Amino acid sequence: MNWFSCSMDYIRVKEKQPQNTENLQETNLDRLSYLSAEILDFILEKLPMKDAIKTSILSKEWRYNWCSVSQLTIDWDGRKGIWYLISSTINQYLLNHDGNIDKLSFRSRYIYSDRTYFYWIDVLSRKGVRELVFEMQYSLCTLTLICSLFACQQLNHLQLFNCEIKLPEMFQGFKFLASLNLHPVRISQNDLERVILDCAALERLTLLSIPKLGHLKIHAPNLKYLKFSSSSKSGFGLENTPRFKNF
Repeated sequence: MNWFSCSMDYIRVKEKQPQNTENLQETNLDRLSYLSAEILDFILEKLPMKDAIKTSILSKEWRYNWCSVSQLTIDWDGRKGIWYLISSTINQYLLNHDGNIDKLSFRSRYIYSDRTYFYWIDVLSRKGVRELVFEMQYSLCTLTLICSLFACQQLNHLQLFNCEIKLPEMFQGFKFLASLNLHPVRISQNDLERVILDCAALERLTLLSIPKLGHLKIHAPNLKYLKFSSSSKSGFGLENTPRFKNF
């Protein structure tokens, strides 16, 4: 039995409890609306994102309930005709979500507005995002990430595909970053070595098809797992990696 079915069983049990006269007069009303915010959030978290968003048409009270979920995953095939719908959905979520955001995952074939992505990252940096995934799957589209990314100090997992990174001078690392996945990302070798060095909590590192690398120095005292591949004549050397286990 999955978590969602468990939650629905809980709802049915609650409904079987004795009701007073006033409650009996309200049997035609939306019973889900009387559940606690915690239970509603739990249910919405277990729905596919498309279905969670569809609940906004149930009633005025439900219009923004889907924005309470702490994780948002969008897989977009890149059709330009629905870019406005996709971007406005994420904008609405960021605007109406109270509290921290655990995860935002955005996968797309194309990039239509750098400013929109910059706005998302800026908001996420202020909402304590812990897991961030940006995948631009078309090789001719590269998203250049701005300084706001490096203000996301609560990051635990960062996954970037077809992006470009330029470290700000004041970058001091991600204190809680345990997993870093770059494929393929444009970043200078010095900046990449600096990212690895300044993320002391890093345990899992994936570097695939990073261009223009020479002999990369990997200094990561908590590193346990490494996946590395390159089409060029690049290599790497492990330094101060006492916990390293396997490739």
